[in-house]
Amino acid sequence: MRMMRACGRLIGFVVLLLSFLSCTAPFWLCPQRLQRRVRWLTMRIAVFHCALMARLLGIKVQLAGEAQLLRSPGAKLLACNHLGYLDILVFALHFPSCFVTSREIQRTPFLGTLVTAAGCLFVDRQDKRGLGREVRELADALEDGLNVSIFPEATSTNGEAVLRFRRPLFNAALKAGVPVLPLTLNYTVVDGMPASRANRDLVCWYGDMNFAPHFQALLGFKDVQVTLCVGQAIAPVGDANALALAAETVVRNSFIPFSGPLPVPLNAMEA
Repeated sequence: MRMMRACGRLIGFVVLLLSFLSCTAPFWLCPQRLQRRVRWLTMRIAVFHCALMARLLGIKVQLAGEAQLLRSPGAKLLACNHLGYLDILVFALHFPSCFVTSREIQRTPFLGTLVTAAGCLFVDRQDKRGLGREVRELADALEDGLNVSIFPEATSTNGEAVLRFRRPLFNAALKAGVPVLPLTLNYTVVDGMPASRANRDLVCWYGDMNFAPHFQALLGFKDVQVTLCVGQAIAPVGDANALALAAETVVRNSFIPFSGPLPVPLNAMEA
């Protein structure tokens, strides 16, 4: 049964990937000066395909907190904890947004093409000299009426704790005059079992984990259940430090770390 499920989902994944590439191909060679104009369309295409992928993989999302704010008018800077690539599919099920990722991803063969075609915005975590320009690009997208999603921990984690939120990107909300909406992701069920420290690595993708075997295992899962907790919107006042700290506090208070014992390493069992 698991093998049949995985094969069916793999076929579905390939179909969705080809569909996405076909829909966005006309925009690949779009001049840089026109990228801002077409971002709304490419973002919608990407979100549509991500939402279909989430349903294909059996990802089920329960909203909690101030869920009505997701549908309220006006652009928002969405700030969320980050546990892996599945987070993007969770977002896509409920609201469209431009995602911010690294220049390193942009330069990765094929993957860079995908994220560029999806209308992603990019920041260079290694070289801060272009930070002002990058913040301005985020602010431009917000002023154009687009939601922008950031993962201010600047990396994905294993779900033991929420890392300190990096401050600079919150300047985009101040420049555009839009609120910050803090979001908290809690994975609750993994392949029919309660999420715990023992099975967290089946959904979390962090560190030097290899993507291919991780995604291959995911294709066979029965389901993945997630709670997305929406916090109160934070007005764009004060400075970036205050905004980041306020969003971080909301996320920390809503986050539920994975509990239970860690799995016993195979070599320890053999000993």
